[in-house]
Amino acid sequence: MNRFFVPAILIATISGLALTLIVGIVMRSPYTHGNLSSTAGYTRTKVTYQGQTYLWQGMPLAKPAQAQTGDPVKDGQLLFFQYGCASCHLSNGSGGAVGKQIAGDSTNKITNKVREGPSGMPMFTTDMLPDSDLQKIIAFLQSPAASASAGAGTTPEATAPTATSTSLPVQGGPGGQLFATNCSICHGANAAGGYRLGSVVSPDVRWAKLGGDYNSNVSLVTGAILNGTDQAGKDLDPVMPRWKGSLTDQQVSDIITYLQTLTTDAPANQPLAAPAGSSRGAQLFYQDCSLCHGSDGSGGKAVGPATSADLRWTKLKGTYNGDVSLIIRAILQGKDQDGKDLDPAMPRWSDALTQDQVQQIVAFLQTLQ
Repeated sequence: MNRFFVPAILIATISGLALTLIVGIVMRSPYTHGNLSSTAGYTRTKVTYQGQTYLWQGMPLAKPAQAQTGDPVKDGQLLFFQYGCASCHLSNGSGGAVGKQIAGDSTNKITNKVREGPSGMPMFTTDMLPDSDLQKIIAFLQSPAASASAGAGTTPEATAPTATSTSLPVQGGPGGQLFATNCSICHGANAAGGYRLGSVVSPDVRWAKLGGDYNSNVSLVTGAILNGTDQAGKDLDPVMPRWKGSLTDQQVSDIITYLQTLTTDAPANQPLAAPAGSSRGAQLFYQDCSLCHGSDGSGGKAVGPATSADLRWTKLKGTYNGDVSLIIRAILQGKDQDGKDLDPAMPRWSDALTQDQVQQIVAFLQTLQ
């Protein structure tokens, strides 16, 4: 027998097996044309290039119909996962190491964050996240279940003293939650109003008073909320946010339904009082400014479509280049550093505060860090 016979057989066998394995891998690879022979095919990985922007495709649900039940809260919870929100904000929106708590936030605050992508958060355009899906996600985040499980009301902003005399309502269904996150900042947690907002005072919107003002006409109350018009069709003060585009008709209906359950038994709201011994500027700030900007001046609260500004001196000084006269103008006339109008939600205090009082407030703001 030829002494090379056995090695030749072994080499041929090994080579044949290797060739068979290689051909099998190539034929089944999703990166070759070989897999086209399969009716099932493959989901191919798209080629991406550094420096290019690609739309977020989300994490498709195994059964998309599960997020189309007609219940915005249930649908929103699934969409919250589909669009990857839970990856950073956790499953109930309570926040984690990467994303902040967003459960219980107002419609405008969530919408602004989603569309503008602040502080490293991805920006979701309407092509990536349609408004219809966003509204469902917001409904989930504002639902009592999400807010309760996320520990809503335990954040530093919520536990700081506020100008409301009672805690935010946690009952009242979706309308109660919507009122708490969108309306209570001006009207109070008990809806009794009474807070000074420049030259106007926030009205009592409990139904005994509100229904009387609008002849118990729900459509007129809806117009007041969405379009800022009174019972005669005239414009309400600009400090009243126009909620059209931020709240749906159903959400407004839920809020009105909630207001119809409120009695006038709750005590009247009182402005937040400054600590004993505080300066006059501090007393004025607590009385007139802390409602929207917080007792520490940090702002960040949703006031209609706007978000209240951070008035702590480091931020405020940077915004207005350290020019106290421009800050005084902003408070009295509602002008920004360039002389343009600030959002109407910022009261114009010229009819309610004197120049000297505003100077005292600014002096107090300089102590806030």
